[in-house]
Amino acid sequence: MNWKGVNGKRSFNQMESKVLLIRAVRKCAISGTATDTEISQHAIRWFNLATDRGGGRKERSKQAEEETTEYRRAL
Repeated sequence: MNWKGVNGKRSFNQMESKVLLIRAVRKCAISGTATDTEISQHAIRWFNLATDRGGGRKERSKQAEEETTEYRRAL
């Protein structure tokens, strides 16, 4: 699942869940005046960062750095 539905994934933008998300955000006193566009922008950002949930990107970066360090030592 992603926002647009690319790469054969389901489009969150076309799902009923999007309507539920907007309603839930509007029920909150703090974000009750948020526009559809503002809510969508935050949802898109959430999807963009979803690949790094649990620190996966950080771990891959650390591993790549360690491999580079080992390679330089071998030279």
